[in-house]
Amino acid sequence: MADRHDLLQRFMPILYFRADEAWAPAAVEGFLQLARHERQTARGVWTRTITPLPTSSVGCTFTPCYRLNLPCALKAGATCYEKAAATLSDWKHPVIYGRVLDVPAATPMPAGISGKARYLVRYWLFYSFDDWRSRGERLWQAHEGDWETITVALAANTNPIFAAYSQHCSGTVRAWSKVTRMQTHPIDYVALGSHANYFSQTSSPTQSSAASTRTSPTRAARKHESS
Repeated sequence: MADRHDLLQRFMPILYFRADEAWAPAAVEGFLQLARHERQTARGVWTRTITPLPTSSVGCTFTPCYRLNLPCALKAGATCYEKAAATLSDWKHPVIYGRVLDVPAATPMPAGISGKARYLVRYWLFYSFDDWRSRGERLWQAHEGDWETITVALAANTNPIFAAYSQHCSGTVRAWSKVTRMQTHPIDYVALGSHANYFSQTSSPTQSSAASTRTSPTRAARKHESS
C-alpha cells in the first residue's frame, strides 16, 4: 500500500463555500481554549469545572454529564457568535484532519456500490458553530461545535471505489466514477451555515449555490494525521 500520508495528500477534497459563510473549518484547539468545561450537577443545571477534560463518565449522575460551552447564549441570538467568529474561524488557514483506516474483510459495501473497500481515507472538518437559517430566516437551527466528514474508499490496490459526504445527521454515498473531481481530489459544495457536504451545486439559498462561492484551499491546509 502507498504511504498513508501520500494517500491523504492524493485524495484531499476541494471545498466550495458560499461567499457569505462565516465559519471556516478550524483547529479544534481554539474552540477548547475558549469554551467553558461544564458538568451537569442537577437536571438542567450546569456548573463550570476546572478539571482536565474528562475521558470517562464514571461517577456521573446525569446524562449528558459534561459539555463544552462557549461564552455566548443561544437564546440571545447570533450576535455574540458572530463576534467570536473572528477568533474561531480563519479563512487564510483552514484546517482539515485526516486519517487512513483499514476496513475489516467482512464489511459490506453501501447499497449500489460494487467492489470491495480495503481502506478508508477519512477527512474530518471542525466548525466552531453551526448557523443554519431557512429561506427568509423563518427558522434558525444553531449549535456549538460541528464535525463533518468526507471519506474516499479504496480497493486493495488503492484505486478509489466511492466517496461518502456527511450531511449533519445523515449523508450521501456516490460511486467514484460519478464524483466530480479535480484530478484525484473530490469536489465538495458546503452548505451555508449547516456545513453539510454535497456532490453538486444547488440553487437553494441554504446550500452552496453556483454563484458567489469561494474555495477553501484544503490541499494546502494544515493537517493533523494519524495512521
